[in-house]
Amino acid sequence: MTKPESKATKALLALSTGIGALVAVLADVVQKEQASAVATIANSISRTLRIDFDAIWAVILIVAVAASLSIVFEPQTKQRAFYLGTSVLAMLLTVVPYELPPGFASGTSAPSPHAAVPSEGRLLRFAAYMRSQQDPAARVSLVLASQRGQGVSGAVVTLLSLPGRAVVAQARTETDTLSFSQPAGSYLVRVEAPGYAILEHNLTLSAGSSSTVRLELRPSWVPLGIQRLFKS
Repeated sequence: MTKPESKATKALLALSTGIGALVAVLADVVQKEQASAVATIANSISRTLRIDFDAIWAVILIVAVAASLSIVFEPQTKQRAFYLGTSVLAMLLTVVPYELPPGFASGTSAPSPHAAVPSEGRLLRFAAYMRSQQDPAARVSLVLASQRGQGVSGAVVTLLSLPGRAVVAQARTETDTLSFSQPAGSYLVRVEAPGYAILEHNLTLSAGSSSTVRLELRPSWVPLGIQRLFKS
């Protein structure tokens, strides 16, 4: 007859499961950049609930789910509990798959509403297309520079709608300048570049306007993967 597990043993197994989930999460955010499962889950919750849901809360949620699974599946050893924790992220990804964000529109007109982009992206494109039939798009040039005035290239620029923080467009820059057209509205620009702190800038666009926005990036030794944990 199997001896019932003590509360201390169950707590230790739950802790092992949580540690396994945490290891998987750290590997995910460091290696996968924008394709991170943690970021995908955080963005999905932000869009669905229309709240600012930082990635760090997604990490806490994943670890909590992992710890609770140790009660459901009752692993008998700490090693099995650890492996169970590392598998939680894969389980959640089947529910929230990664979708490639649409690129920036470089022309003066909005893109076709029938472009081959993810479902949410198609809705955003369709809304942009309908608005473009009434109001001309705004033209924007983003200039990325360091605090020393040097141009910064190779950055990932993401445009999010406000409120809701749905991803409207995303691209990796080849130079220190990114020019695009976008319908009037309120947006959030997020810039991620290796060796710099993630920068966020509110952007309000008027129909038919043309503007140049200079964004100054601050040096940072913190890896981008870790920084993303505290960005929704």
